Amino acid sequence: PAPAEHPWAPAEADRIIEPAPTRLEQARRLTPAAAADGGFVDLGEWLRMTEPARSTRMLVEDPKPTGDEQADFEELLRRFKRGVAENVEAEDYEAHYDLGVAYKEMGLVDEAIAQFQKALRGASHRVRSYEALGQCFVEKRQYPIAAALLQRATELPGTDDQQLVGVLYLLGFAMEHMGRPAEALPYYLRVFAVDIEFRDIAQRVAAMGNATT
Repeated sequence: PAPAEHPWAPAEADRIIEPAPTRLEQARRLTPAAAADGGFVDLGEWLRMTEPARSTRMLVEDPKPTGDEQADFEELLRRFKRGVAENVEAEDYEAHYDLGVAYKEMGLVDEAIAQFQKALRGASHRVRSYEALGQCFVEKRQYPIAAALLQRATELPGTDDQQLVGVLYLLGFAMEHMGRPAEALPYYLRVFAVDIEFRDIAQRVAAMGNATT
């Protein structure tokens, strides 16, 4: 059978992108009635917990509810983005990564990409930033871009396949969806070699093996 376009459910995505146990774990969840498929991160609360803040102007008041939950959310998001620009230092790479996770959880993939790109400028945790970017571009079905980014992660010094398991899986997935099963299979085999229970790796190895024979 043809593979699913997005092989990970929201719960599974945590294995690919694992937010650092900082501000995001403290942020409470909002579930507007209009959002039947999940909740939103409380952006105002997240920003209040961000320290140090260069300005408190953003933190003084929340927008008054209008009764239109979507419009209220968009206004909160607009204010939040302004607050991020005013309060989050460009060199706070951990905060930018956390922001990327928050945006992605809300389905704001382009905003997430921008934050993960900023996080990638830091010297640490680069594998997870490449992995997060790769996942975003896979979800946008921009597989060549995803593959190019993920390949860079495999070239980082001091990394092994255990650290790269999510990257390798996504590389295989991108190659598979570009119609290149012979290139997808080696990546899937590397995942299989270090974690036989990772996602649906056994099925993907079998499928790519059949496709290349």
